[in-house]
Amino acid sequence: MSHNNQNPVQVMMERTSQLQEKATVTTAFGEPIRVDNRTFIPAAKVRVAFGVGVGHGGRPGQEASGESGGGGGRSRRTGLP
Repeated sequence: MSHNNQNPVQVMMERTSQLQEKATVTTAFGEPIRVDNRTFIPAAKVRVAFGVGVGHGGRPGQEASGESGGGGGRSRRTGLP
């Protein structure tokens, strides 16, 4: 997937949308497992964090200006004790 021609804000919005699609109840709770007469519901702790920054402008006294942006994120899923 190439983002070379997209505005950095557009790229981050697309990534955020993808994250929202993956952040479902089944991310934290798996399908119930039936063993004999007992039902177990797997559970996990889910953490998601991300940030974004965008800037534009140029040096004082110069005509040239530009835009830049960046961002990053992380997700982590761990089983509960």
